[in-house]
Amino acid sequence: MTAAALVAGCSSVTLGMKVLVVSATGNAVSEPSLGAIEDALDYHGIPYTIFNAGASADLTAGQLGTGCAGNYQGVILATNDAGLSAVELSTLRAYEAGYGVRELTWYGCGSTPYGLGTPAGVDTGVAPITAALTLAGRTAFPYLNSTAPITISNAWACLSQTAGASTLLEDGSHNALVSTYTSPTDGHEMMTVTFDSNAALLHNLVLSHGYLEWLTRGVYLGQYRAYFTPQEDDIFIADDLYVGGTYRISDLDLNAFVAWQSTIQAQTGSPGFRLTHAFNGSGDTQGNPNANASTTPDATDPLITAAQAAQASFLWVNHTFSHMNLGPSGSHTYTDPVPTAGQVLTEFGRNETFASLMGFGSYKSSTFVSPDVSGLTNPKALRALAHAGVRYMITDTSYAEFANPAPNIGMFSQVEPRIYFVPRRPTNLFYNVSNPTEWAAEYNYMFCDRSATATACTTDLMGNPSVFAVPQTPAEVLENEANVLLAYLLRGDLDPHMYHQSNLRQYAGGQSLLSDLLGAAISKYRTYSNLPVQSLDLETIGARMKETELRNASGLVATITPGVSVTLASPTAIRVVVSGALTGACTAAGTQSESYAGKCITTVNVPAGSATTLPIQP
Repeated sequence: MTAAALVAGCSSVTLGMKVLVVSATGNAVSEPSLGAIEDALDYHGIPYTIFNAGASADLTAGQLGTGCAGNYQGVILATNDAGLSAVELSTLRAYEAGYGVRELTWYGCGSTPYGLGTPAGVDTGVAPITAALTLAGRTAFPYLNSTAPITISNAWACLSQTAGASTLLEDGSHNALVSTYTSPTDGHEMMTVTFDSNAALLHNLVLSHGYLEWLTRGVYLGQYRAYFTPQEDDIFIADDLYVGGTYRISDLDLNAFVAWQSTIQAQTGSPGFRLTHAFNGSGDTQGNPNANASTTPDATDPLITAAQAAQASFLWVNHTFSHMNLGPSGSHTYTDPVPTAGQVLTEFGRNETFASLMGFGSYKSSTFVSPDVSGLTNPKALRALAHAGVRYMITDTSYAEFANPAPNIGMFSQVEPRIYFVPRRPTNLFYNVSNPTEWAAEYNYMFCDRSATATACTTDLMGNPSVFAVPQTPAEVLENEANVLLAYLLRGDLDPHMYHQSNLRQYAGGQSLLSDLLGAAISKYRTYSNLPVQSLDLETIGARMKETELRNASGLVATITPGVSVTLASPTAIRVVVSGALTGACTAAGTQSESYAGKCITTVNVPAGSATTLPIQP
């Protein structure tokens, strides 16, 4: 059933490429599913409008569309009916039927209108539900491991048998947890999820991509990928250790990580995974930085020769020659002397010379990781770096002024607008730990009463209630932090993550803290998803973030002619990413249209003041 056959007087229809989200309250605290919806749409980059039914005038047909032009390509109800009156629901369903627009209820306890039987409530915080995809569900969620159970927990659920709906996800009693239904009266299509969610719950992270693919019929502004970009700082110099002393990794440590990374890359879906090294070229064999050292690599240093041999296995980014602190970074203060512009240029340039002599093939002058994430508000440093060609720098998301203003978006420097800041996530794999015992000791100091002898946890280092009841073992620490990375992967989080060279120490045969953590996260991800994992260089990450930010601010008008094409028009020249549309051939290494797990993702330049049309992927 097509929209063209349903709207009177229209040979075809167009739909605005955005989603209408209907909420009963407009508040993600009182309506947790709203937060889950916003999170999923934002990480995909899909534009949306929130209609707060509890604080707005009645929803009218004119708000939804006029003539042959609909304003929304999909409708999401945060909860059952989302606070709409019977009249408003009728208006909404008429729009959906007339324009062929699908409706998704993110958390609903409906019955007859959704093709479901009478619901019975269950608290999955007390009684978790083990769910499985049906045959129809495997088609609707093709990116998921079809045999892996999905646990629904820590949310209220409504268990209903199907009464005409097609079940996609079910429990052991065949209750329809996720289902689709086509209204027999007007043909509008609905997907109903009968358990609640918030942005952090695992079942929501696993399933939300499939919800949005169904809602949009796979064609939308933005993109979704499994990004996994670990960045390790300080290679070639030493880091302090929590237990005292310092450690600089050896050639054996680096070679062990290369071997481990190769085993990951050999796995299905992971050949695009690789570590980024933020390097300091001045470190000697003891790891002491020296700004006056030679930029010529020391051929007698086993770590140097191992890095040269393995350079193609990694991504490389400038971290200054001698780990020079660049001064002020907003609210983060430093006691080091503030360098001059000349000193910054010298440090950057000497490290660049070192990179050239090392033969770092992936090195780009446009990217930079400042030591200690310093210098982000130092005008002299930033202008010197911009003069040297730097266009992308990382920040630290633990500082509010440098966190993502929205998911998968960074920010232009307010001091030097030629530079775009890419938010980087710190992790609880601390810079000064190199084996599991050290890690657990500092972890418990931070999160369990600042004590190595505590038997119970009451407060963390900041005096807040501890999230743990008892001190964590090394295995529990690894499990906790791998779950954090799993959430990043499932969300499609583009931010890189921060680690340090001490984390690469080979504490046992072939094992390091970093390989343990990254491996555990990938293994958890593979439990659920078969999508390819991608590690991107800093320039690519920054460009994607910047393009999304500029798109959002451009006044772009995007419409879809269902089943035919996408049309883009903007008053300013921008680059736009469209999923499910293509330009020319769609291949794994496509320059404009790239195939990602069979999905065509196209990046197109939209000229100012004219329209660009793309055919929809067959």
